[in-house]
Amino acid sequence: MIYILLVISVIINTYALFLSTKSSDKFIYYFMFSIVSTNLLISPLSEDINGIMFVFRLLFLLMLLVYSRNLLLKWHKYLLFLLFYFFLVLFLHMDAGAIGSFIHYITMFLLAYACYKKIDLSRVDARVNTLFSYLVLFLVFYLTFTTTTGYGRVMYSEAYNVGAFGSQRITLLSYFIVFGFISMINTKKINAKNILVLLIGLSILFLIMKRSTLIILFIGIISFVIYNKGGYGHKIKGLGALLVIVFCIILVFGSEIQNRIQERADRYEVSLEMVESENRFMEYLVFPEYISDSDISTLVLGNGFISTHSYRYDYLGFRDRSIHVGYIKLVYHVGILGLVLIGFPIMVIVIRLLQNRPNFMIYNRNSILSYGFASTIMLIANLFVDDALADYTAYAIVIFIAISFKVTKMNRNGY
Repeated sequence: MIYILLVISVIINTYALFLSTKSSDKFIYYFMFSIVSTNLLISPLSEDINGIMFVFRLLFLLMLLVYSRNLLLKWHKYLLFLLFYFFLVLFLHMDAGAIGSFIHYITMFLLAYACYKKIDLSRVDARVNTLFSYLVLFLVFYLTFTTTTGYGRVMYSEAYNVGAFGSQRITLLSYFIVFGFISMINTKKINAKNILVLLIGLSILFLIMKRSTLIILFIGIISFVIYNKGGYGHKIKGLGALLVIVFCIILVFGSEIQNRIQERADRYEVSLEMVESENRFMEYLVFPEYISDSDISTLVLGNGFISTHSYRYDYLGFRDRSIHVGYIKLVYHVGILGLVLIGFPIMVIVIRLLQNRPNFMIYNRNSILSYGFASTIMLIANLFVDDALADYTAYAIVIFIAISFKVTKMNRNGY
């Protein structure tokens, strides 16, 4: 069984490697699909094939370097400084297991820059909708495969198969559902395919019943509604259509959703007994103690890309569980300086997007800016509860943030 998954991953990435030799921005979208599908397919194999994830991370970086070969001598100074800083952190805390995390962050930074430089704005909406459709279809296949075979199925325990069920990083789907929602509202004609994809995507989220994912989805939709100027009638109609879709999902999967909610409630009652050692909230409460125990160099430069299990064990007494809060994990890995270096461009983009708030439904860039703002706010909120930058979810987010920044810069230049 594991070799079937491996073969599928190899086929998907072989085509991605072929596209990386071309100059078309089609590679960026397919690259996103190959990363998502590969992580889902390969994650169950990591216990059986040692080092398999590291090999594919190297492959992702190689593909991106090949695709960006014409940009290697034109990198922005801020990007160069960011790369230098992460190299420095890795060098100061060299660890074999940390190289994989280091490669992940470097790939993310290079992807954002390549996207900013090479993306074709006239094709963004169509290609993202296509990518969204492919991802939803793949998730349907993956969840069907895991539920029928039991292989790769992620559960809290035998009794509580909610939360991370079927997919460890299902939060990515919420970002694409928000894009689908924005795209649906910003078109004059109803697209049946988009409605169907939204229906399937939302069904998956409700059946998985992961709380943080649903909250992030809600934040994204609200961010879009607030961001655009005017168009309140269309927004109300769009929200109404979304509620109709949710109502249809409840009609079809009502009993299953109710079971998920009950399982979640049962698990919450059980977790109350161990809340002092397991809850994310406790990570915040012990963070001041970590700061007081750390020297200046550790606070500024971090501990490197080593495992964060020791943080939870030392301060919470909880084994085999890494830091979940994204901001705390960044400070632990790359220090306060690293957090500032990553956070500064994000805040600049938020300010730029607020300065370029579009009127509702005036141009196809409207959906790009709207989604760029929504996804950025979703990322900022997501990092309060999960490490959204530590997995491939971040790749999708940085693509849209880079696109949005490109649009705002072109608007400032009078394009």
